[in-house]
Amino acid sequence: MDRRSATIAFFIGLAMFAAGYFVRDLFESSTRPAGPRTVDLGVPAVGAVDAPAAVDPRRVRIRVAIDGQLALESGEPTPRALGRVSGVEDGEKRATLDALAAELGRVAALPVNREADGASALTLEIALDGGVPWVVLQWAMQVAAAPAVRIRRVCFAPTDGSPACEVTLPTDVGANTPLYRLPPSMTATVSLARAKDGTVASPRIRIGARDHGLAGVAGTAEPAKDAEGAASLDEPFAAIDAQLVEVHAGSPQLVGEVVVPDGSTIASRLVVRLVRAYQHAGFASIRFGGAAFPKGASPTSR
Repeated sequence: MDRRSATIAFFIGLAMFAAGYFVRDLFESSTRPAGPRTVDLGVPAVGAVDAPAAVDPRRVRIRVAIDGQLALESGEPTPRALGRVSGVEDGEKRATLDALAAELGRVAALPVNREADGASALTLEIALDGGVPWVVLQWAMQVAAAPAVRIRRVCFAPTDGSPACEVTLPTDVGANTPLYRLPPSMTATVSLARAKDGTVASPRIRIGARDHGLAGVAGTAEPAKDAEGAASLDEPFAAIDAQLVEVHAGSPQLVGEVVVPDGSTIASRLVVRLVRAYQHAGFASIRFGGAAFPKGASPTSR
């Protein structure tokens, strides 16, 4: 075979070799399952990542710890401390409440968060340790109801596993709002009595002429008694539950009212449980007596 013939034979062989690969690939592609081709890199498969839980943009969540630390949780990757509102000087309390007012005012000012009557469409959710003094929650609610914010829905969410409850506040529309007195039978006064030796005795709840003692219940901000106090409330509240059911059945138009003496260290767990008692009895509306702000601070000035 001369050189020319050898060259022709070489190219013919090369063409046949390429044609063989083409036919094999065509056959494999016709028998291979449909779908994208993948390359195995020897890396173990990883399960699908769940999408993060939906966050309600109209729910602002704050947390109040037993030491009085107030933190903003909504819209934050980690809770952002705003300061302390108990166990510190009035100046620090004022700064913390100012920070809370600024945060609530900023979110409430968005047009999408306003209702037709100008009130805020937001809900303030307060995650709370049951031993936190109730006055701290009163201050937070007064900031929320102030004219610059006007949040009227508040949810108490105890961190000890107790049921949460939601209330609607009357919004503050200015100093000229007329006030009215509720019938004495519906003014539930929550108070702490002091024994002769100066120690704090069991808390008491007075509804009209009836005075209910809550013997054995931790009534103040004592962390060691948080779990015990939370677990033992249903039994001592039995008489209070029964009285509220009775009163509401006789006068269903009445509004409930909770008044905690100014300066009291009554634990928030007691008031939240009282709110649940009102709601269980069928009361559609509950009012709360206000508490004096730390010196120099006023929610109505914001």
